[in-house]
Amino acid sequence: MTMMNNRVLDPKFASLLLESMADGVFTLNEKGKITLWNRAIEKITGYSADEVLGKSCDILDFNL
Repeated sequence: MTMMNNRVLDPKFASLLLESMADGVFTLNEKGKITLWNRAIEKITGYSADEVLGKSCDILDFNL
């Protein structure tokens, strides 16, 4: 969950917000594994969320 000014952002709202964005968004965990992949980043990269979730960010030539 995301914290904003000591408030918890509703996970459903956060998911809807990220999916509605025109910007490509992805998140990584502390090990560099992809944990979120929105539709815009699918269009940008050609990779679907199913193909990348849980995989290393190396797939994008992006290294921590």
